[in-house]
Amino acid sequence: MHRHKTTPVEVMADGMSHAIRNQMTVVGENVVTRTVVKVRWWWMLYPIVSWVLCAIFLVGVMWKTHTQSSVGAWGCSSIALLMWGVEESVRQRVGAWNWEGLEKNAMKVKVKLEKEGNGWRLKEIPVDGVRV
Repeated sequence: MHRHKTTPVEVMADGMSHAIRNQMTVVGENVVTRTVVKVRWWWMLYPIVSWVLCAIFLVGVMWKTHTQSSVGAWGCSSIALLMWGVEESVRQRVGAWNWEGLEKNAMKVKVKLEKEGNGWRLKEIPVDGVRV
């Protein structure tokens, strides 16, 4: 009967448990513990939509720059940004708006920052009275 029990205390505890389970009748309700988790997924809507729109924008920019051969990788160069603030005559002389052309031709131009109206503008500095 009690093959797995080795000590008298284990045999006595097993016998008492068996007697209580078989001889007692209890009237009442059976209570079962159940874990219920309700997740509200709607709060995830904003981050998901934001991520999807950013991904679409990134793919669009990548596609647009891939299909336009004139768009180059500027990296962290400020030459292109500075060329937008230069006088129109200087911009026309520098010419090519690709990386090699801008870098080569920008070395030939000297400019200084001057206040013009409500803003600032890059003006060409003539070297020895002659514009380069």
